[in-house]
Amino acid sequence: DSPGCYDDVFRICQENGIVSGIPRVYSAYGSLEALKGNIFKAEYYYDKAIALARQSGEQSAILELMTALSNIYKEAGAWKKYAIISSETRILEDSILDVTKKMQLQDIANAYIIEKKELEKQFISTLLESENKRSNLWVSLFFISAIGLIILTFFYLLNKRLKRGLESSYHILMEQYREEKKQREIAEKELLDATQY
Repeated sequence: DSPGCYDDVFRICQENGIVSGIPRVYSAYGSLEALKGNIFKAEYYYDKAIALARQSGEQSAILELMTALSNIYKEAGAWKKYAIISSETRILEDSILDVTKKMQLQDIANAYIIEKKELEKQFISTLLESENKRSNLWVSLFFISAIGLIILTFFYLLNKRLKRGLESSYHILMEQYREEKKQREIAEKELLDATQY
């Protein structure tokens, strides 16, 4: 119940320049004040912690702090503030989710490009080997044409397969996103109904 240990952590964070620890200390102060029933002081500390987390750009920490603050509002029966912070939390969750989905799609695209470049290197090395081994121009041309046709067919089939995989991954991610968004909208409607009630 005593904030003395938090004071020590706060002092250590300030002395050593540990920026990420300071919002955690403020959130701890806020939790203590909420336990005592001092909602305004708890709100003050959590607002300070959220502001510091925003300065450092820690999206997950901001989300965690906003969720904790919304729970305090909910327990205190401050429904208007609860609705506002819940709405902001959902917007932040959506932005984090969008960034995650974009990163996953970018990883898939990068893997496709790397694989394509590797196949191009293999194709070039195959062409060079076949040219060195063949002394006869007509035989070399025949083999090069055949290999080129096979590799082009292979590239075409591989390209189709990778595109299908990319589209399938995209559709799966979009379905997950739609489902999550639908669930959030249902929860938001229930919250709005509860608030209106």
